[in-house]
Amino acid sequence: MAKLEFPRFTSDDLTKWFNRVNQFFEFQGTLEAQKVSLASYHLEGEANQWWQWIRMTFREEGCNLSWANFEDELWAHFGPLECEDFDEALSRIRQDDGIQMFKPRTLKEAISLARMKDDQLTKHRRFARPAPPTRAPLALPPVSRAAALAPTVPIWRLTWMKCSGG
Repeated sequence: MAKLEFPRFTSDDLTKWFNRVNQFFEFQGTLEAQKVSLASYHLEGEANQWWQWIRMTFREEGCNLSWANFEDELWAHFGPLECEDFDEALSRIRQDDGIQMFKPRTLKEAISLARMKDDQLTKHRRFARPAPPTRAPLALPPVSRAAALAPTVPIWRLTWMKCSGG
């Protein structure tokens, strides 16, 4: 049987470490009751300091630290954040290539740039000029034919004499 070395954890890449640890446990057939002791022995630096604190905390509370609890606590302390601060990430973005980034060097890049510009223009047109409101035309009240023909206001024909005061 091949000898495997248990991976050490120094608070760097928790995902990679857990993958290797689980492979080790599976290959060696490690019992559930031995997992915490074996894994905690291979914690170094800040991770070892964290282990000393968490072990003392669980003992003072009279709780048994199972492998599931150990994993949860380790993820909570050293794992990646569940959500990224997008404002912070956006503030770190820098454009290094300048305008050369938009100067295509190949036909494929030129086509890609043209499509990107078309998409931008389409979006701009859609938001820059709002569409006219769509509504049903106003319905006028029904008018009888006789009422439509009869003028409601008398019509006067003005002549030159009436306009000049005569």
